[in-house]
Amino acid sequence: MARLLSKYLSKSQISITEVVASILILFVFLSTLSLREVRSRWENAILSITGRDVSFVTKAIENTSKLLTQKNYKEIVSKLVAPVVAEIDLENCIKDEILIACNCTNETVGLLENNIGKLILNGREIKIHFLMSLLSPINPASDALLIWGYKNLEPYEKELKNYLKSGKGIILVGDFGDAPDETSKQIFGLEKATYSYSSLSDFYFMDSNPNYPNYQLFKFFFHIPLPIFTFKEKEVSFEGITKTVECGNISIRDSFYEFCIWNESGILVDQDGDSLLDEFVEERENFWLDQERHFNFTLSYLTEKEIYVSFDYGYNFSDILKGKSNVTLPEQSRDRITLASSFNNQLIPACVVNSTLGRNVWITNLTKTYFSDDKRLLLLSALVYSSSKKKIGKIRRGVSIPILIVSNKDMLETCVINLKLYYPY
Repeated sequence: MARLLSKYLSKSQISITEVVASILILFVFLSTLSLREVRSRWENAILSITGRDVSFVTKAIENTSKLLTQKNYKEIVSKLVAPVVAEIDLENCIKDEILIACNCTNETVGLLENNIGKLILNGREIKIHFLMSLLSPINPASDALLIWGYKNLEPYEKELKNYLKSGKGIILVGDFGDAPDETSKQIFGLEKATYSYSSLSDFYFMDSNPNYPNYQLFKFFFHIPLPIFTFKEKEVSFEGITKTVECGNISIRDSFYEFCIWNESGILVDQDGDSLLDEFVEERENFWLDQERHFNFTLSYLTEKEIYVSFDYGYNFSDILKGKSNVTLPEQSRDRITLASSFNNQLIPACVVNSTLGRNVWITNLTKTYFSDDKRLLLLSALVYSSSKKKIGKIRRGVSIPILIVSNKDMLETCVINLKLYYPY
């Protein structure tokens, strides 16, 4: 009996030992497994709902054009979604700050900053900054390259074409020497020509429609309000009231027409160049200049020191070329000509666009005579046309919600605001 009991206990002890060892082995094995983490998507779902609500609220705001200013929009959204972090990117929209790499002198940078350093479009202010740049390398942060004065572009062909591949454009303002070099021909789509003419009449805008390459530049010229600054104070009498006001000149076709800011509602204008301020024009009202041609304009905006004037369809330049031209375009490329005159049925271009390699513009020398307001607007339109319209960053976390904003106060502008939302933790 004693022998049987001893044998039984021995077997039991072995079984318990085996069980404990098995449990320990299993525990160690499980602890070494790399279990896949399963994360909930509720945070992103809540962010998406928040973004949708922000879209509804901002579209309900009456003056949606101001939302296109990236800084303003971010301030509004940040208050709506706090403590969620909001970031804003604009797509297919004119940026609120445009950086132009200018291959020019310090003097030219100053001229451009003072004359076309800012504008107001669809109720929002847009600033244009000019920085001196070489042609190799070109400032990589720039939105467009402005070459002021002709130079041989052959040595910079690779650098210029790489710049165009990044979605940016090139503007050349200047007349060619004996003939455009091969790189200039490719970038601006020009050919050598020898014209025979004694004088030229007006330069007019070529017919355009949305399917033509020249349409965008054409559209910008006739929709962007040009800033015109006052530069003197003058005592003026109007309807029995005499006071000192801010005054300046509107310069077109190498002629000057005085205006004075009478009050916060409107201006007095000398329409026919007889030195008499004989017409009161309110903001958003039309008026004409030039007694002979009656070109039409719109007073788009008004501040204490400046006015913003839009040119209406039908405006023509005087002889902007002021000399011989040696460039032309193939007959099938006439829809790339923005501004031209004619002599003996031959088109003589002064402004040409080329979208084959990018948004590129050639304009004749604009400073042969006074850098008048119509020339300033032509250059301003070319800079806006050629500059990069895309500003998109990668989202690393959270969600991105596209919001469509349409504005049409001065010009139809359709932009996509990419609203990025994420938690700060």
